[in-house]
Amino acid sequence: MMRQVLALLWAISISMIFSAVGEAGGQDHKFRLQLTKRHYLKPSSQIRVRVFPHTKRYKPHGRDDVKHKATLTSSKSCSVYEGRENFPGRTKVKLGEKLFSLDLDAKKMTKPIYLKCNAPITIVRSSKNPHFTYKGDMYARVVNRSGAKTLEIINIVSLKNYLKGVVPSEVYSAWPMETLNTQAVAARTYAVFHINFARRYMRKKRVWDVGDTIVYQAYTGISLTTKRTNMAVNATEGQILTHNGAVIQAYYHADSGGQTEAAANVWDLEIPYVQGRKESFDFEVASSSWKKTVSLRSIESRLRQRGLIKRKQKLVGLSVPGTGRTDSGRVKKVSLDLLNGESTEVSILKFKKLAGNLPSTLFAFERHHRDPRYFVIKGLGSGHGVGMSQQGAAILADQKGWKYNTILDYYYTDTTLCRLHKKGRNLPDCYSNALKVSKKKSLQKKSKTST
Repeated sequence: MMRQVLALLWAISISMIFSAVGEAGGQDHKFRLQLTKRHYLKPSSQIRVRVFPHTKRYKPHGRDDVKHKATLTSSKSCSVYEGRENFPGRTKVKLGEKLFSLDLDAKKMTKPIYLKCNAPITIVRSSKNPHFTYKGDMYARVVNRSGAKTLEIINIVSLKNYLKGVVPSEVYSAWPMETLNTQAVAARTYAVFHINFARRYMRKKRVWDVGDTIVYQAYTGISLTTKRTNMAVNATEGQILTHNGAVIQAYYHADSGGQTEAAANVWDLEIPYVQGRKESFDFEVASSSWKKTVSLRSIESRLRQRGLIKRKQKLVGLSVPGTGRTDSGRVKKVSLDLLNGESTEVSILKFKKLAGNLPSTLFAFERHHRDPRYFVIKGLGSGHGVGMSQQGAAILADQKGWKYNTILDYYYTDTTLCRLHKKGRNLPDCYSNALKVSKKKSLQKKSKTST
């Protein structure tokens, strides 16, 4: 259930990332970025992860109601430095050493703080939320949000250790090893895309690469790590997916409900490497089904609040119009049936806000058999349905014995599995491969120009 909730929230939040990417780099940058030597990454490269504060009640973190203070603790001594302004680094100015605990308060801080400890660091929050523990260093600064001083804490950690905190937060560690390997590659690819994007286009807006919630992908430091998920990260070290020499956004979700979805039907964006297709196994409806009962009165009230229906109009039913589904059967618009035979249509995004969180958009309506004032929404799957189904990857590995590279190739079509370093000869080097693709495109362009 935890993974289903995470995937659902991640699906809702993906539009936030799309908005930022669209502002910075245009349509193509929403789903792939060309690899260049200037932004070279390797498994030991550092990633900057914002781990405080949490502004939404996304599991497993929860929302931080107190956003201006927190305490950093460690089992071994730490050195405290004055941090750099507008960059998550440190100066040579040492503010203290041999500390085991440091209280941070944005209302009292005058300079950024950089903490380097001889053991993992725990963030103790004032809110009643989990106190996760992290490897790497911590950078803390004060930011102004709506006129209020807020504390911002960034974990500076190697990409490898970051992934060891992502994989067990996204999938079950007891799943087949090939599934864990698949998730490790997808998570690494997703992270590499966002590191590249943040450092190319977001430097003036923020000092971090990714957040630790499902707005990006869930990360919980070393608190949930397991031997098996660590093995998956190590076994696939440096491996990512590229499309025509560019690193992709490796979208994934909890459960496709039997068929994945084309990105164009979810975000109105054509993405060549994620297309809708039927799952390659015997799908069990019972294990994927869900239902939710909604009140027509509550939806009617929300419709009026948003100005979608007039004050005297009355909602009497819900349905999906004939043109309201995608090729995979997912709902893209809903018909609101009103009194006196009138009706109005709303997009699925608007309807989800009216009905509350729905696990997926693969559903149908039924009027409640006892009370006509209620409708039952019966659906399948969890998440947006684009890219890799985590549940599907588990079934393919368990029932069909597929290896992780085969699973990745199935969900991400026309992609190349490569390494971020030259260690090992079984896979191409990502950057060398990207350079070859770039040169080939350049020659093709010159050839067209000359003719």
